[in-house]
Amino acid sequence: MRATLAFDLPEEAAEHRLALDAPKYASALEDYVRWLRDRLKHGSLGRVERKVLEQCREAIVSAVNDNGLNLP
Repeated sequence: MRATLAFDLPEEAAEHRLALDAPKYASALEDYVRWLRDRLKHGSLGRVERKVLEQCREAIVSAVNDNGLNLP
């Protein structure tokens, strides 16, 4: 199977760049969620810091999932 994306350049240059960089964004987001998880699991956190990090992680994972994507 083959898929082709087509862009009208230069008008759609921003969309083209986003499509090319999408794997980098996904990797960075996964790294950040992993960092939050590791910090929550192994970090020496106060109650407030733990709650904030949990909320950040939940918000990111929820936003990604709501857009039809999945993170570990």
